[in-house]
Amino acid sequence: MIDTIEDGYMTGDLASICEPPAKKILDSAEFLDILADRLSAGYSGQI
Repeated sequence: MIDTIEDGYMTGDLASICEPPAKKILDSAEFLDILADRLSAGYSGQI
């Protein structure tokens, strides 16, 4: 999960306090979908 956030994909509440800025601001369902995709793909740093 931390890699996802460090890669710039986060919900709006985190985006408002993070530096550097988010690459993409997601709603909760979208964020969970990204996490699921990365976990099922064995996250290799690419999505």
